[in-house]
Amino acid sequence: MWMDWLVEIGLGILRVTWQPLLYAAIIFTFWTGYKRIEKERKQFGHRIFEMTAEWKGTWLTGLLFGLLLSVGILLTGGLIRYEWMLFVSAITLLFLLFNQTRLLSPIYTIGISALTIWLLNFFDVTIINQTISDAIYAVDLVFVSYIMLVLFLAEIILVATTKRSRTFPGLEKSDRGKFVGFHSAKRLVFVPFFVPIQGTALQLEQWLPWWPVFEMGSTTFSLMLFPAIIGFQQRFHSTLSDHGAKQLAKKLTLLFVVLVALAVGLYMYPEWVYVFLGVAVVGRIVIQWATFVSESGKRSIYSPQPDGIKIVGIIPHSPADEMGLVVGEKIVRVHDQPVSNEHEFYEIMRVNQTYCKLSVKNLDEEIRFVQRPIYQNERHELGLVFVKEKPKFSLQPSLTEEIDLDEVVTATEKNQQKYHQDGSLENFSTNSEEKQFLSGWNDQDKLESSDAEKQPKIEQSNDSSLYFLESDSSEQDELESPAQVSQEKLDAPDKRADRLTGPKHTEQEKIEEPKNRENKINEKALYEDELMSLIEELRGNEDDKKNE
Repeated sequence: MWMDWLVEIGLGILRVTWQPLLYAAIIFTFWTGYKRIEKERKQFGHRIFEMTAEWKGTWLTGLLFGLLLSVGILLTGGLIRYEWMLFVSAITLLFLLFNQTRLLSPIYTIGISALTIWLLNFFDVTIINQTISDAIYAVDLVFVSYIMLVLFLAEIILVATTKRSRTFPGLEKSDRGKFVGFHSAKRLVFVPFFVPIQGTALQLEQWLPWWPVFEMGSTTFSLMLFPAIIGFQQRFHSTLSDHGAKQLAKKLTLLFVVLVALAVGLYMYPEWVYVFLGVAVVGRIVIQWATFVSESGKRSIYSPQPDGIKIVGIIPHSPADEMGLVVGEKIVRVHDQPVSNEHEFYEIMRVNQTYCKLSVKNLDEEIRFVQRPIYQNERHELGLVFVKEKPKFSLQPSLTEEIDLDEVVTATEKNQQKYHQDGSLENFSTNSEEKQFLSGWNDQDKLESSDAEKQPKIEQSNDSSLYFLESDSSEQDELESPAQVSQEKLDAPDKRADRLTGPKHTEQEKIEEPKNRENKINEKALYEDELMSLIEELRGNEDDKKNE
């Protein structure tokens, strides 16, 4: 007797090779992994997770549920035809072709298959031939509904056990046109379970007096291993992925409780099985749609920050993973220097490539410090994934759409401050004659800047762009550093006097000296006015595009 069961279990495992769903699942595993890696390389420049990351950590759950489901089916009884399993496999294969893991919920695969069979039977549609149609229509849909309910519980556990470190980061454009991050919770699990099919190898009627609970049409059967595929996928950007997955699991649990209550009454009133399946399918769709709507109306937590860099993702087994960094935390300082974007992060890391010291603000807004040596064969990025920002400012007309006006204004203000701090003649003033000259320069500066708004806007071109850049660099070259001026005071005091009073050779040169200084002042004011006019013009173009 036991030998017959062992032989039949072995044959049941071999019969799984009859299932086209097994081969489709293998192909889908590599296809969805390939598409994900391709997207990661396009957005971040490198792969983040391995090819089979969607299946990681789900095998034990699948095997346990498969064992429990197999025992439950055998104890209660209920025959499932091989033709019916092929029909479910065909529906599942159709969903796989769309590369949408969210459609692999058992409520969709088994529930929609059962409803489709009911509709085909209602309209007396022949599936291929009459023999196959009769075999499919003979399956007890109440028994199938209970199998779907157990697999739905496996899906809920799959969603609830989602880890933030195993969800997949991505980039999208916000309403303001900036790149922001999101996380896609995407998991797959195999639940292989034995189902009784027509055969003469086994029977349980003589040991189980209540068997079969469901009408089998036969007292003998054989076993076949069915490779059920369960999957879910949900995008989160306004909340952390593990928190969002737990909220989704709570909603699915509420639907599960409702379906269990209906399933109790379904055993007494089997004619309501179609209502039960309809509630299950509609309820699952509503929960998925409600989660999508709630996420789409909120701001991403992975947007650029003024006081740090949000960690969008961490490559497994990387130095960042070993340092204990967590997705969602914010890096505020690198080697005791503040950072606000990935460009600053990489620039500081290039200075010291052998050691890394980070100040991190955790999810509770508390600062903690992490540090680690960086070895020769490791990447300086540490395995961190940040939000990719737009390219640096460029005045070329072909790159106008890539200009970030906020960055332009900030850079311009910094350059002007640097001009006044490092390059202006105020640093060189040491007597009353210089101070009087600089006072007139500043008054003229304020007067010309107040009249700048009345000047017509200039047209953007490559020539004007080069003029701006060259005038800025030429002025910086002409200005001397304070150290050089101090040395000049010691070595050549006469030259300093000549710079203030002008050469004493001729009266004509005394007259032309103030004019030359005034020309330099006008060039500086023109440069600033033209650059600010260009910024206003670009800002106006951006507003026009938004209005369109």
